[in-house]
Amino acid sequence: MTVELTLHGERLKHFTDDGWAEMLQLATEYGWQPEEDIDVWCGVVSDRDARTMGEALLRALAALDAREREQPTGWPSDFIRDRRKLAELMLKEGFSIEYWS
Repeated sequence: MTVELTLHGERLKHFTDDGWAEMLQLATEYGWQPEEDIDVWCGVVSDRDARTMGEALLRALAALDAREREQPTGWPSDFIRDRRKLAELMLKEGFSIEYWS
């Protein structure tokens, strides 16, 4: 099962369902609380909710990066870099979530 994030019909990112759940957990742990009632598995994320999600993810990724530098655990640097690019896109506008089984 997979989750795709799209913007204007173009794919932003493709996740396994576990990978998307991990992103949602990171965002929530670092302060993301959507203002609108949205289905985070299949729906549309508003500009405002996308921006606050992106901000929370950037905080989470900065913390992961700092921890990794202090005590390496093996998080691949491309994981953090890839997620950071996605979070920066979220700062700009909303997106759609599509769940494929």
